Amino acid sequence: MSETVVSATNATVSLGADIRRTLWLALPLIMAQLFQVSAGLVDTLIAGHLGSTALGAVGVGSAVWIIVMLGCMGLSNALAPMTARLLGSNQLGLLGHYLRQGLWLAFIVHSLGVILLLFLSKQLAVLGIDEALVVPAQTYLGIMAWTLLPSAMLVVARNFLEASENTHPVLLITLIGLIVNVSVSVLLGLGYWGLPRLGLVGIAWGSVTSLVLMAIVAFILLLGQRYHHYQLLAHWEWPRWKLIKAMLALSIPIALSILFEAGLFSAVSIQMGVLGTTEAAANAIALQLATYCFMLPLGLSFVVAARMGRAYGQQDHAAIRQRLQASLLIAITMACVNATLLIVFKSTWVGVFTDDTTVIALANSLVVFAAIFQLSDTTQVTFNAALRGLHDTRVPMLINGFSYWILGFCVGYVLAHVLGYGARGLWIGLIFGLSSGSVLLGIRLWVVFRRLVF
Repeated sequence: MSETVVSATNATVSLGADIRRTLWLALPLIMAQLFQVSAGLVDTLIAGHLGSTALGAVGVGSAVWIIVMLGCMGLSNALAPMTARLLGSNQLGLLGHYLRQGLWLAFIVHSLGVILLLFLSKQLAVLGIDEALVVPAQTYLGIMAWTLLPSAMLVVARNFLEASENTHPVLLITLIGLIVNVSVSVLLGLGYWGLPRLGLVGIAWGSVTSLVLMAIVAFILLLGQRYHHYQLLAHWEWPRWKLIKAMLALSIPIALSILFEAGLFSAVSIQMGVLGTTEAAANAIALQLATYCFMLPLGLSFVVAARMGRAYGQQDHAAIRQRLQASLLIAITMACVNATLLIVFKSTWVGVFTDDTTVIALANSLVVFAAIFQLSDTTQVTFNAALRGLHDTRVPMLINGFSYWILGFCVGYVLAHVLGYGARGLWIGLIFGLSSGSVLLGIRLWVVFRRLVF
C-alpha cells in the first residue's frame, strides 16, 4: 500500500452500534447473494431431474463459466473502493466521472470474457473431461457466455450502490432476477405449460434473461432521484485511459485474488469430471451447498470493503479498527452457524438433489469437508475485503495464489491421484488451501493496520 493515514480520530460509536450498522447494511446483500445463488441451486435441481449426466455437465460447465465471470467482475471491482474513498474524503464531484470510466472498463473486460468463454466451450475434451459430459457441457457453456454482457452493467451499478452504503436496492434487483431466472429455467428446462423441453439450453437461457433484466433495473435506480444531484450519467464521456489504468492497477490484483480461489474450486470440479460422472455429480451438489453458505460472508465482505474504504478516506484509524472488530465477530458467528447446519442437515440437503445412492454417499462425505472449512473461508474473505477497502491488493493477491494453488491444489492433487483418496483428497486440499490463506491474510492485515496506526 503506497499511502499512509496521517491522522486519526476517536471512534464516535460503540462496538455494538458498529455491529448493528454493519448488519443493517450487510443483511440486504446477504439476502441478495442467497437469492442469486438460489438461481444456481434451481439450475442444479433441474439438471438433477434431467439425470446424472446433465447434473455433471452443469457442474463442469459452471466451473468454467464462473472462473471467467468472476475474473471479469474482479477487473471491474476497483470502482467500489475508489467510490468509497471519494465519499469518505468528500470528493463528490468526481463520482460521475469514476462511474462512467468504470462502465468503459467493465464493457471492455466483459466483452473479452464472452470471446474467451466461447473459445473455452470448444476445448472441454482437451481437458480430459468424461466423454459423456463434453457435448452437454459445451451446449450449456456456449449460451452462458452471453450472460457476461449484461453483467458488465450490473457489476458497475452494484459497485456504486454498495460503496454508497445503499444496499437495499441490491436486494430488490436480485429478487427480480431470481423470479425471472427460476420461471424461465423451469418452464424451458422441464417443458411446462406446453413449452418445449429444452433441458440444459432452457436452464442457460433463464440465466441470460434474468441478468439482462437485473442490469436494466439497476441503472434505472442509478438514474433516479436519490443520485440525480451527482449527475452520474449526465453526459457522454470517452475512455480516459489514465484513470482506467489506475483502476486496473487496483483491480488486477483483486481479480487475480478472486480467480485464485474460484479457480481452485473450478479446478477441483474439472478434476472430478476426470474421475468420473459420479464424482462430478457429487461434487456439484456439495459445491452448491458450500457456495450457498459462502454467500453469507461474501455479502458481508462487500460492506466491510465499503466501510473500511470510507474510514480510510476519512483518515480515521479508530473507525478502521472498530469496524474490523465488528466485521470479524459477525463473520465468525456466520461460520459457526453454517458449519452446524451443514453437519446436522447434510443428508436432507443432498437428498433434495438426487436419489442416486452412490452419488448421495459421496456427496455426504464432501459436505462434511465443506463444514470443516467454513471458519477459514469466512475469515479469509473478510480479511480480503478489509485489505481491499484499505487499497492493499497486491500482497493479498500473492498470498491467495500461494495458498490456494501452491499449497491447496497441489496437496489435493497428490491426495486424489497419487495416494488414491479420489474426490475426498481434492476436498482435503481445499481445506488446506483456505486455512493457510486465512492465516496469512490475517497476518497481512495486522501488518497493514500497524502501519496505519503508527
